[in-house]
Amino acid sequence: METLPFEWVEEAAPFTHWGIDRFGPFVVKDGRKERKAYELMITCLFSRAVHIELLENMTSDSFINALCNLISIHGSVSTIRCDQGTNFIGAFNDLVKNLEGSLSSSHPHIKFIFNPPHSSHVGGVWERLIRSARTILRRLGQKHGGRLSSSQLRTLFYEVMAVINRRPLGSVSMINFH
Repeated sequence: METLPFEWVEEAAPFTHWGIDRFGPFVVKDGRKERKAYELMITCLFSRAVHIELLENMTSDSFINALCNLISIHGSVSTIRCDQGTNFIGAFNDLVKNLEGSLSSSHPHIKFIFNPPHSSHVGGVWERLIRSARTILRRLGQKHGGRLSSSQLRTLFYEVMAVINRRPLGSVSMINFH
C-alpha cells in the first residue's frame, strides 16, 4: 500500500493543507431569473473539517474570489490538492502569471497538487465528504421546496457545513474515550 501524503498525517494548524472540489449545479432563482450555481468544498486534510462556499459560476475568476474569501476566513494555506478541473487549472495559471494580484502577492507559497486525470479515488477524502453533503442537502432541501435564491442556498450550505463539522474531528488517538 502506498504511503499517505504528509499533509494527511503530519500535525498542522487547521486549514493549512486543503483538499478541494466543486459539485453541482444547483438552480437558483434570483428575482425572475434562474441560473446555475455551484458548491466549492474545502476539506482540511489533517482534521477533516470542511468549509463550503458558493460559486456563482464555473470560471477561474469565481474560483479565485472564493479562494480569497476562504484565505481571509481560515488564514494562510500551504497546499491545495484538487482535480484537474478547468477552473482550477485556469486559476492556477492566472495566479502564476499575475504575481501582482492580491492573492498571489500576499500568499506566494501556495502549492497546487493536481490529481491525475480520471483518478477521483485520489481525492477520496473530500469525495466522501461531498457525498455526505449531497445527502444532507437533499434532506434539508426537501423542507425548503421549490427554487432557492443565492442567499438561501448559501445559508443551506452553511447548515450542511455545521452538520458535517459536528462529527468528531481529528485522529482517533486525539479523542479521549474514558
